[in-house]
Amino acid sequence: MRFLLLIPILLIAGYVIARNHHRLRDLGIDAIYRETFPSSLEVAHTALLRLGLGIADAQRAVTLFKQHDEAQLKVQHALQYDEAKLIQTSQEAAAQLKELFESDTVYLPRARAKKRAA
Repeated sequence: MRFLLLIPILLIAGYVIARNHHRLRDLGIDAIYRETFPSSLEVAHTALLRLGLGIADAQRAVTLFKQHDEAQLKVQHALQYDEAKLIQTSQEAAAQLKELFESDTVYLPRARAKKRAA
């Protein structure tokens, strides 16, 4: 990218709505801000708190999801031109996330106990 060579301190930030912002990464833009992602994490945190989870447990669940999602974006970026593999990895990622939360020894027992108490 010639403009980065000419102006090495140039910062380009991208503001995106959808998950598929691979073109920005292809251009070398790494400061990408996802419009709805932070608010979605906040809503999830609030929902978990209202379901009876403690602050630390809710934050832990949200952090696990965020880390998983960001890792998945990197995988999807590498496969962006292979639709079949992209679909396959998305399905695998959903299954992994489900397993992650189902095997969570902190969250799951507390959630079940709250459900039984209600």
